[in-house]
Amino acid sequence: MPLIVMCGGPCSGKTTFATKIQKYFEDKKFVVNLINEESLKVQKMECYKDSTQEKLHRTHIKSEVEKNISDKTITIVDTLNYIKGTRYELYCLVRNCKTRHCVIYVKTSLDKCLENNDKSKEYDVFLLKDLYSRMEEPIQSNRWDCPMYTLYPDDSIPFDDINISL
Repeated sequence: MPLIVMCGGPCSGKTTFATKIQKYFEDKKFVVNLINEESLKVQKMECYKDSTQEKLHRTHIKSEVEKNISDKTITIVDTLNYIKGTRYELYCLVRNCKTRHCVIYVKTSLDKCLENNDKSKEYDVFLLKDLYSRMEEPIQSNRWDCPMYTLYPDDSIPFDDINISL
């Protein structure tokens, strides 16, 4: 079954959208796997604190996605996915499994991410700004970023469009 790749800056609202999408598909009687730092029981500050830890974390996420892609589930990968190479690797996994995917880009300003982080305290401010500055925005014309749905923090989710594309 399909893969939904959440993409966006730290504290942009990806998890809020991902859990709503998860509920939508579970209400339609699909089995949904949500893969994120919380489900893997890792601290975001730890897995993004340096390039070595971040690379290990991305490898772990990719491994979890690979284990969970099946013909009986929908998998939502709810991490930063801010590097186009990471999204491309996920696209290749999907192609090898002969299934579909979509990218949901949660486009949020740095100020809003900082405001959300003030409430959650998930990231050190310096780390959040650094991760945000490294964001490689998805581009609809890239095959690994297509189909793509761009959502802003207050948008409603186009559930039916996502369902049709999967």
